[in-house]
Amino acid sequence: ANLNDQQLHFDTYGPLEENITAIAKDGDTIWMGGEDTFQTPARGITRYHLSTLTWEYFDADHVIGMDDPKIATILPDKENVWFGTYSGLMRYERQTNRWLTYRDTYVWGRINGMARDGNLLWIGSDRGLALLDVPADSLDRVSGSERAVIQTLVAGPDFIWAGTEVGLYQCRRGDRTWRPVADPHGFSKRSIRALTIYNHDLWIATEIPGALIRHTSSDSSWQEFPLSELSNRRHVSITADSTHIWVGTDVGAFFLDIPRQLWTQYSTFNGLIDPRVQAMLQDGKVIYFGTTKGISQFHWAREMFNKN
Repeated sequence: ANLNDQQLHFDTYGPLEENITAIAKDGDTIWMGGEDTFQTPARGITRYHLSTLTWEYFDADHVIGMDDPKIATILPDKENVWFGTYSGLMRYERQTNRWLTYRDTYVWGRINGMARDGNLLWIGSDRGLALLDVPADSLDRVSGSERAVIQTLVAGPDFIWAGTEVGLYQCRRGDRTWRPVADPHGFSKRSIRALTIYNHDLWIATEIPGALIRHTSSDSSWQEFPLSELSNRRHVSITADSTHIWVGTDVGAFFLDIPRQLWTQYSTFNGLIDPRVQAMLQDGKVIYFGTTKGISQFHWAREMFNKN
C-alpha cells in the first residue's frame, strides 16, 4: 500500500493450491501441484522462482492444453516437465511454453509415478504401466501390468524400480522387461507405498507391517527400520541422502538418523503447518513439506547443528 497516492498493489504469494500433493525441483525453480479440497476444486499449477522468491501460476481455466489440474506427481527433465494427473499425462514444453495432455481410449486412473530412461518415459498408474517413446511421441501399454496398481516409480543407476500393492519390480535400464524382486526376508513382497534412491541405496516404504527398508545393490544387502506410522496411510513420501532420510505420513514427518538408527517426529508442535504430509522435496539444507493446508519450509541442517 502506497500511503502517498492511496494505491494498492497485490503481490502473489504462496502456492495456488492449498492441498499440495506433488513437489519437484527444476533448476532454479520448484513446481507444485495439488488436488481438490472439501471447499474448493484444484485450479492449477504453481512455479516458485528461488532466485527472485516470486510465484508464478498456471490456471487451468486460462491455459490451453492443461486438461486436469489435479496433480499426483511431477518429473522435470531437460526439455519437458511431466505431470501425472488423475486422468492422464500432461507435458510442459520448455522451448515453446506449450502445454499438452495425452488422451487415451483406455482409462488411465491416477498416475502415481514416472521415471525417465533415455528416450523412454515410464508411467505408473492405478491401471498398470505405460511407456512413452518421447522422440516418437508414441504411447504403449505394458501387457499384463493392468493387474497391479503402480504406487511409485524411481530411476536408479542400473534399474528402473516400481513399487506396487503386491511387491517390488525392476527393469534394467535400456530394457523393457519387468521382473519381480526377491529377497530372503520377504521385504519385497509387501505392499509398497513409496520409493526413493540415493547413490546405490534404494529406500522402500512398506505397510503391513509399516517399515522403511534399505536395499544396497553393491552388496545385495537388506535392512529394516520399523515405523508403524506407515501402516494404512493414504499418502506416504520419502527422500534420502547418505546419512538421513525423511518420511512423510498423515501424522507428521519422521526423520531417521541412519548411523544412530534414531527416529524423530515433527508435527504442528514443531511448526509444521499441518500433520498430513503428502509430498516432500529436500534441497540441500532445506526441506519442503507439501501438506493439506499449504507448504512448510524447514531449515533442517540448522536444527541438527543446534541439537548437537
